[in-house]
Amino acid sequence: MDFYSGNQRINIARIFSSSASLFICYSILAMLIRVDGWTCHYSNKTMNWMKAREWCKEHYTEIVAIENREENVKLNDYLPRQDNNYWIGIRKITGVWTWVRNNKSLEQGTANWATDEPNNTNGNEDCVEFYVKYKENGKWNDENCLQEKTALCYKAYCCPGSCSGNGKCVEILNNHTCECHQGFYGVHCENVQCRELVSPARGSMSCTHPLGNFRRTAECEFHCEEGYRLTTSSKLRCELGGQWTDSQPQCEAIDCEELNHPSHGFINCFHPFGNYSYRSECQFSCEDGYQLVGSRTIQCTASREWSAAPPHCKGHSTSEGPGQTADANGKYRHKEGEVPSVQRWQNEVAGGLIIPLIVRHQRNKVKKYRLDGGMTGDNPPQVYRNST
Repeated sequence: MDFYSGNQRINIARIFSSSASLFICYSILAMLIRVDGWTCHYSNKTMNWMKAREWCKEHYTEIVAIENREENVKLNDYLPRQDNNYWIGIRKITGVWTWVRNNKSLEQGTANWATDEPNNTNGNEDCVEFYVKYKENGKWNDENCLQEKTALCYKAYCCPGSCSGNGKCVEILNNHTCECHQGFYGVHCENVQCRELVSPARGSMSCTHPLGNFRRTAECEFHCEEGYRLTTSSKLRCELGGQWTDSQPQCEAIDCEELNHPSHGFINCFHPFGNYSYRSECQFSCEDGYQLVGSRTIQCTASREWSAAPPHCKGHSTSEGPGQTADANGKYRHKEGEVPSVQRWQNEVAGGLIIPLIVRHQRNKVKKYRLDGGMTGDNPPQVYRNST
């Protein structure tokens, strides 16, 4: 099999042994089975570093970047020796050794300098030559960029479809690899994987997976127990790019309007799931001298409404009588030093007569009185409408 070095035709048998036929420098194997990967090529003329890079970009892809020490060994094993060595694609930029292919700084673990190199002789050695079967095999030496050496190039086989458009194709010697974007996986980043979802507390989840668990086109539907509601959409779908159509939903307790204690009254609440939320229960009571109007106990329902309107406290008296005075809260009390007797008085209220009944106090006890032939009580009503 023949291949070309620059414009010169070279027989493969003169350079490679039979064991070297698996090496893809000059893409021997790639030419047979079209394996994706990069192939190396070199010029048949020498030139300075800048022209070497231009020549590589014109005829192939770029001047070679050696990503690891294994590639150093392989290149040294299979490339022929050149008296002036090879230029490779690294040079000093603002004092930092940088791979020109991707402007990536040289990492300490991948450097392969020869002994006592780089030494920057004469202060102008900003490019790098590669030793092949010379001095320290496979090592690097910093060199003046104007020196003329053999250009060592590579031809890339990465293309927009190499990683299904879902990852970064990385050229490596004898092969290529894909660095998949988030949400993708597989040799060619061909599969889409969304983050695994879970059933929310106080709720449930049911999913369908046409292409595998939580992969592209998977759909999940969510429901909450009675009294709870979802914080986001009830149905999510795994889309191209590895993202769900919405965030993972949670179930939160349904809440009702916050309550306050009534005027002249008290409130005592029990919250099993959160303040004033589903199944919260509030009980009401009033101060002495006031009676509760409305339900004593109300509960927050699943419809986000209280089971009844909040009650209020109402004073027993509505009018001031003899020997009584109204305080700032509307409650009627006997004036200090006065002992009332049973009597009647008239006062126009809404066109009628109101006759309060005043109870005589004897020895700190309240007597029982019969009202209109039959109604009695330990606490006689304070207002009674006269029928005459």
